[in-house]
Amino acid sequence: MGKALATVTIDGKDFTAVQMLNKRAARLDEIIPGTAGITGAQLVRIAQFEVARNDDLGECSPNSVLNAVYDAARLGLMLGREAHLVPYKRRCQMIPDYRGFITLGYRSQLVLMLDAKTVFPEDEFDVQEGSTMAIHHKPDYSIDRSSPKEILYFYAIAWLRNAPVPVFHVMNRTEVDRIRASSAMKDGIPWRDWYDRMGLKSAIKYLADKRLPVTEIPGLADLVEIDNRAEAGKISRPIEGEDAEELEAKIDEETRIRQDELKLKLEEAKANQ
Repeated sequence: MGKALATVTIDGKDFTAVQMLNKRAARLDEIIPGTAGITGAQLVRIAQFEVARNDDLGECSPNSVLNAVYDAARLGLMLGREAHLVPYKRRCQMIPDYRGFITLGYRSQLVLMLDAKTVFPEDEFDVQEGSTMAIHHKPDYSIDRSSPKEILYFYAIAWLRNAPVPVFHVMNRTEVDRIRASSAMKDGIPWRDWYDRMGLKSAIKYLADKRLPVTEIPGLADLVEIDNRAEAGKISRPIEGEDAEELEAKIDEETRIRQDELKLKLEEAKANQ
C-alpha cells in the first residue's frame, strides 16, 4: 500500500500535485520555448507517472512538484531524459541531466557539437593544454563500461560556430567525489543511483559555466543556477507571487508537522506492543 499523497489547500479544496498540474497544463504550454518540441501535456503525463511510481515524490509538497515541472517547462526540457523530478526532504527538485545542457547548447545553434564522456583505465587518454588544446581519447569497448566504480576521468567538449578549436574540461574522480561530498543530496537518488551521469554533468556544467558564452545560449545560466540550488538543497523558483523564502518556510512547516505525526504514531505503536 502506497503512502498518502501530500495535498495543498486552495480556496478550501485539497489538491494533489498531479491535480494541480492537470489544472495548469495550458499554462505550461505558454512558457515552453517554441523550439523545444515538447508540450505541457507530455510533462504532466511524465510527472504523473513519476509521482505514481515513487512514493517519496507523492509525499513532496505539491507546490514544489509544480515548481519543478515549471522549471523544466521554462527551459523546454523533457522530464525523464533531460531533467528529473527528485525528492529531497519532502521537496521536489528539478535535477538537470547532463543531456539537458547538451539540448540547450544545440538549440542555441551556437554550439555545433557538445558531448561528455567517461574514461576507463583501459582507454587511451591524453590531454594537451596551452598553445595546443587537444584531447586524444580511444575508448576500449571490449571491456564492461557499465561500472561507475572503474571510471578515472569525466570530460566535456564543445565545438562552437566560427571557433578554430574546441573547448573542453576534464575532471578526475577525486574532483567529482569532492563535488558529491559538498552536495545536500550526496546520499540521495542522483548521486547514489546515477553517479556516472552526475559526473558527466559536473564536467559539462563547469564547461558551460566557465568556458561557453552563457549569455548567447538561452536558458544556460538558469540551468546552472537551478542545478546549483538543487545541490544546495534549496528550491529553484518561487511560484506565482510566493517568494522562495515563503515557499521554503511552508515546506519546512509541513515537514515538521509530518515528522511530529510520525513520531506520535511510533510512540503509540510502541505503547501498544
